[in-house]
Amino acid sequence: MENLIKNFCKKHNLSYNTIEKGLKSDIILVDRMGELINIYSVADIVILGGSFVDNVGGHNPLEVAYFNKPLISGKYIFNQKALFEMVGDYYLIDKSNLNISKASFSIAPPAYSYHSISDFDVGKVGWGWKNFTASFAQTTEFSKIRHLNYVGIRYRLYNQYGVRFEPWHIKVI
Repeated sequence: MENLIKNFCKKHNLSYNTIEKGLKSDIILVDRMGELINIYSVADIVILGGSFVDNVGGHNPLEVAYFNKPLISGKYIFNQKALFEMVGDYYLIDKSNLNISKASFSIAPPAYSYHSISDFDVGKVGWGWKNFTASFAQTTEFSKIRHLNYVGIRYRLYNQYGVRFEPWHIKVI
């Protein structure tokens, strides 16, 4: 898994580290016991390990579901099957077809949530896929949009539709 992540980051010019080296990277591999619950709340997408090989049986998806995060897992979840059925909103990917980029966009692609006639997605020039993460809410562009009287954020934090926070998804008021 670590080599797959390193190659993906190199190809897409992203920074990468393990949790021991801190949280100042685009992608962080959490490979230490007891840390995941602290990370799920701030993650954009969670890829659960232990499910891409046939002798582990997967990891508990309930913690990820608690934080309402998109979840990607391998198909070997035989030790956690009942828990996955409780979660419902997950994507199983065979390791032979594992492509982090493709998998992440199948979970939450731009324009994935409902768009009506007056809805559109916005972003910061040069940010690429990062525009479609909660990080967009920290940009100057987002701050300027919030002060416009004729647009609003379609899916705010903890919205009534149950859609994840999408600061890039704008609606005309």
